[in-house]
Amino acid sequence: MSADASALYPWGFVLAALGSVTAVHAIVQPFGRLGRVMSAAPLRWIGKRSYGIYLWHLPAFALATPDGRRTADVPLNAVAAAAAAVGLAALSYRFVEEPVRRRGFRATGAVALAVLIAGGGLTTATKDNTATDQIEAGRQTLENGPSPAPTDAPGPTDGPRTKDTPKSKDSPRPTARKVTAIGDSVMPAAAPALKAKFPGIDIDAEIGRQLTAAPTHLGARKQQGALVGDAVVIGLGTNGTGCERALQDAVDTVGPSKRIILITVHVPQSWQDSVNRAIREEFAGRRR
Repeated sequence: MSADASALYPWGFVLAALGSVTAVHAIVQPFGRLGRVMSAAPLRWIGKRSYGIYLWHLPAFALATPDGRRTADVPLNAVAAAAAAVGLAALSYRFVEEPVRRRGFRATGAVALAVLIAGGGLTTATKDNTATDQIEAGRQTLENGPSPAPTDAPGPTDGPRTKDTPKSKDSPRPTARKVTAIGDSVMPAAAPALKAKFPGIDIDAEIGRQLTAAPTHLGARKQQGALVGDAVVIGLGTNGTGCERALQDAVDTVGPSKRIILITVHVPQSWQDSVNRAIREEFAGRRR
């Protein structure tokens, strides 16, 4: 089962916890068969180093899956990362954990510090930060305040246009109407382009925002009179599984008086297809 499967929320993890408690209870029984099996030498070796394996697998898999790829996309890298995590855990157990247990931290502080520095270097290894840079640039754009709202009023030298007035090739394109946009971390990255295309757009974006938070957030803005303009853009779903009910509630909250634009997500995670399917089904249902 995938880690983001809807069956895990909220009761799936509760059942997993109860199963774990049951397994531990069976293992610690002094005359139980499961306890004898789990006491095998290879399993005991792994158990003693399990916390180190857990710690080392984080930087190992981060380096093995560049550009946000999933382990399924690079299986050989994933296998190498798992082997590296076990090997590094064995070394840290031998040269850090065991000496600290025998002689205390002061006697082995230099070795432990070296391991910590090495681990920190792995976790902060140089990677492609293009997306991060775009998000930061977008946040700065948003902090500079909203662009002035467009106006359709003619300029000082512009006379009224009649149906017989020829349209100049150099005449400016029609200005966009005011728009409210609700989004997650992707929207700040797109803020400069959105503001260039839609002057006066009101962008409300927050890193880590979930699709399930959309109905409540939109409802609060609506009560405050902050759903300005003729259209509302909803760009959520990058950060986790979204449910069809939350999307329907978000659209219903906005109401039929405004045009609603739903943006599909593109993220290298297993929930991408389910979120996009919900968005397309909601769009198709609104057109019927």
